[in-house]
Amino acid sequence: MAFNSSVADFRFCTTVVDSKTAHILSTRVDTLAILSLISPILSIIGSGSVIIFVAYHRICRSPDINSLFHLSIADFLLAVLWIVGPIVHLKYHLEIASSRNLARFCVTLQALCEMVHIMSFFLTINYAFHVFLRMKEKKDRLYANSMDDDLMTSQQRSKYLAMMKAASYIFSWLIPAILIMPLLVLVLQQDYFCQMCIILIDAPLPARQNSLEFYNGFVLMIVTLGFSMIVIIILYICTLRMYKKTLLGFHTNRERVVIHAMAKRATAYVLVFIYCWTPALVLSALGLKNAYDDENSDSGLPLYYKYYGVFIVQTLTAPLQGFLNSLVYGWTRKTFREAFARETRQWLNYGSIDSQSSTLLASTDSYDPH
Repeated sequence: MAFNSSVADFRFCTTVVDSKTAHILSTRVDTLAILSLISPILSIIGSGSVIIFVAYHRICRSPDINSLFHLSIADFLLAVLWIVGPIVHLKYHLEIASSRNLARFCVTLQALCEMVHIMSFFLTINYAFHVFLRMKEKKDRLYANSMDDDLMTSQQRSKYLAMMKAASYIFSWLIPAILIMPLLVLVLQQDYFCQMCIILIDAPLPARQNSLEFYNGFVLMIVTLGFSMIVIIILYICTLRMYKKTLLGFHTNRERVVIHAMAKRATAYVLVFIYCWTPALVLSALGLKNAYDDENSDSGLPLYYKYYGVFIVQTLTAPLQGFLNSLVYGWTRKTFREAFARETRQWLNYGSIDSQSSTLLASTDSYDPH
């Protein structure tokens, strides 16, 4: 999109200057900014409650809780960043276009938010991956028992799986930073003449708009989101199939209930991710197409003007990820709610063989339908 600086309206990142269109743009941008404050607040409450609960009861190292704890931290950080942008816009939207420092702050905020976006995507994959590995461990134990596998081989297999789990956390936190930090250094070397500071609403526009940096945000969102959706679905399908294989022979009524519950829980995990991020995926694709089509146009309108309804849906769904994750991964799981009680009983009864045996039997008798 070619911009004529003599007629460009820096507040809305467009060349349109007639009063009617400017009023529509102003109303829509302010509405999106206000709506952008609602869902992140719910996500802060939801993910924050999980973090406080897990930290207070010191159960973050539990295999069932550790991956949820990491995901909640990413969701919490993301919700905080989502809130900062609209607040800055509502308070300083007239100064952003003329203030170099404010423009750089908004660009930095956008880049950091993009980094935490990818972290949350990867940690969602990480959760599904850990569910898959726990099921694989169960299958391997059954296989080892049936084949009289030696203890050394079993220990080596457990050590290998533990290394894979640790590597998945490192990958989820480190790779997004490696991807975004060089890009942040690159974009901060440019001057941005329009920026509204609202996350997922506008893209920072450099003076040299046909540069690679202009398209990176759209491309990263499309690639990481599409990749995450596909991998999550595949992992949960594989987990369910593996669980069915662990049930040798005829399925009892209870085993059928467990399979059905696992399928429902896995479906809920996938649907939450799709619900939150499908609008953002669609708008990223539309944004990339719009940027390409309007590259040589002098009268292009912002994407939020053309697809205002979709932006409203995105504003209400994407920042809701932390809240919905806290429900489907945490508070609706009976084992999560009772985890602190189990840990407390183990701590109070430490040293008692009878009490430890009863706790073990209780834990194996229950199930957590991931």
